[in-house]
Formats: sequence, C-alpha cells, structure tokens
Amino acid sequence: MLERYTGVILPEPVSLNLNFQTSEP
Repeated sequence: MLERYTGVILPEPVSLNLNFQTSEP
C-alpha cells in the first residue's frame, strides 16, 4: 500500500517517512 503513496517501493520506515512528507502540503 505504501508504494501507492510514495510512487516507489521502499523499505517501510522510508516509505512511511515519505508518506508523511507527501501528505503535508
């Protein structure tokens, strides 16, 4: 699921970090 938000398949901690950054405008 995380790769959907980040657009790239990354390790979980990295994906979560990018997910938060992309969620914030």
